[in-house]
Amino acid sequence: MKVFRASEEDELWAGYDKAYSAILNCLSKEFPSDGKSTWTFKRGYVTCRSNSYTVSASFTRCDKELQDIVMVGCSAEVKVDNDEVSTSCSRRVVVEFDPLRQEYISK
Repeated sequence: MKVFRASEEDELWAGYDKAYSAILNCLSKEFPSDGKSTWTFKRGYVTCRSNSYTVSASFTRCDKELQDIVMVGCSAEVKVDNDEVSTSCSRRVVVEFDPLRQEYISK
């Protein structure tokens, strides 16, 4: 498994553009822009198998409806033999930043 931190989003996009583009498309469809804030990439993971690979990514934003910071996780699996892409996104989870762990955790 390869891990991509927030500062490495461009590398994730460059190496796995088909999956990452599908994730961003799924994210924007499932959680349309609220006009005030945008999703921020936090961390990504890539898992490779013999006939497919999966990219998982987490994003945060200040949610207008919930009036709090939320996190969403999305993933895309790409089948290498036929380029089929399957995507999914989790539900929004209200989070807060933990300065000791330097990451977001559920409230």
